[in-house]
Amino acid sequence: MRKFLLVIVYLAIFAASPLMAFAAEVKNIEIIEFGIYEAKDINKAKAGTLASGVNYQLTDINLVKKTDRIPATLGTRFGMRYLVRGNLEGQTVTVIHRKLVPGFKQPAKDTIVYQEEYETEASIGNLRYWGYTFREEWELVPGKWAFQIVYKGNILAEKTFIVYKP
Repeated sequence: MRKFLLVIVYLAIFAASPLMAFAAEVKNIEIIEFGIYEAKDINKAKAGTLASGVNYQLTDINLVKKTDRIPATLGTRFGMRYLVRGNLEGQTVTVIHRKLVPGFKQPAKDTIVYQEEYETEASIGNLRYWGYTFREEWELVPGKWAFQIVYKGNILAEKTFIVYKP
């Protein structure tokens, strides 16, 4: 019986090894551009982990100005485009978008938010945008805003913006 179990274990390892050889591996994440953008909102989805409660799908994303100094004015959209580099071009991986903010008060709660994060999908070798748009007065908080991209517990990319009152 013991030999039979060992044979089963070896067969399972042998059968899984080709699959493991083709697993996507992220080598690094490169920030390609950053600054103030313009884009069109095409879809709005609930996002309970975000202070605003919503996440937007965008189209026609264009960099307007390369800068890391962002005016705290309604309608300002800022962020970055990044590229996930790895072994399997086009393979989708899960990353975490983490945003560190100087603290703003959620309108529906009596708490101050200093960090937000959510999981999202990114494809190896495809350019991806991640940003933020000031839509409400309570979001206009000056200070250091950091956007981090985390993969398997490691911060692989980070961009810091300084938000200021114009």
